[in-house]
Amino acid sequence: IILNLSYKKRKEEITKEDLMNFHEQIEKNDMIILYTGWTNNYDRDFYSTDYPYLDISGATYLSSQKIKFVGTDGVSIAGFTKDTNDNNIHIFKTHRLLLERKIYIGEELNTTQVRFQEQESFIEGILIALPIKIIDGDAGWSRIIFIKS
Repeated sequence: IILNLSYKKRKEEITKEDLMNFHEQIEKNDMIILYTGWTNNYDRDFYSTDYPYLDISGATYLSSQKIKFVGTDGVSIAGFTKDTNDNNIHIFKTHRLLLERKIYIGEELNTTQVRFQEQESFIEGILIALPIKIIDGDAGWSRIIFIKS
């Protein structure tokens, strides 16, 4: 399922409260794409730092569901900061929480072909992830395909 979160602004968190608006749909699905429309900013100077991201409350909520995969069109599922005092700890917590629960993460998904109908808040379909094996890697590329039902 693709959840329409295109109302999220630069650097804005995707929270449990945002996801609760889709609770019924999330309960019925195990693969979720968080659509923010961020792919449309690819050629902007703020693309790699200012994307909307899943906060720890949203990650905690998703990890309590039957989710197997969560993807985003942002550069990372978690936020970005240049603050060296912060050590990006919230970024590590979000990734770690999802991965410890065996939830695969897809980042920087190309969503330029996604089109929501007026007033449509989600799109149901089949998500297929075709990973490319990288020897001794902890991450890698995948071809993510979504077929609208």
